[in-house]
Amino acid sequence: MQADLSQAEARKEALQKVLAIAWPDLVIFNAGVGHWAPVSATKVADADYIFQVNYWTAVDLTYQLQQLQEGRPLHIVAVTSIAAHFGQRKLATYSATKAALRLWALSLNEEWQGSANRIQVVSPGVVTTDIMRNTLDRDGNRLGDRAKSHHGWSTEKVAQKLYDVPQSAKFEHIFASFSVRLALILHDLCPRLFYTLTRRRS
Repeated sequence: MQADLSQAEARKEALQKVLAIAWPDLVIFNAGVGHWAPVSATKVADADYIFQVNYWTAVDLTYQLQQLQEGRPLHIVAVTSIAAHFGQRKLATYSATKAALRLWALSLNEEWQGSANRIQVVSPGVVTTDIMRNTLDRDGNRLGDRAKSHHGWSTEKVAQKLYDVPQSAKFEHIFASFSVRLALILHDLCPRLFYTLTRRRS
């Protein structure tokens, strides 16, 4: 079923349709909108729209599910992004939404310790999809053919990896190449060197 997840009422109606069928065994928050614009050109309305889809959808629907669960277990997988781990030019708003989702999930994981509820996080790197074509620019328009080509993991590979997540006891799963994983370690250990190297590549 389709729903405009940027609208609270549409989220509520979609959830009611799902619950009319059955209580979900697994909830995956994967909805996302990209944004490609410098901070100086980011409009509040665009940022609010992106936060509604990328962050508030998960917060709102999780709250509603908790109000209705009546002792039934709740298992959530929140799909964030590698972009949640470090800063990048023209990706401030998108990265902020994904970082907010990741930290929210970390906090909820602490609240749910010792309960029947579970939450896990998936942070994919580059995936070969149309997200860049549908990413909003500084004027709130989709990039379309202006989008840079990006090639990463196939959607099939990501889906297979995602299928294995609920069976794992691990909280966070990073779907990225070995080199990207090393880069994240470098970012945590020596951020100054990390950003120096990324600026040279841009």
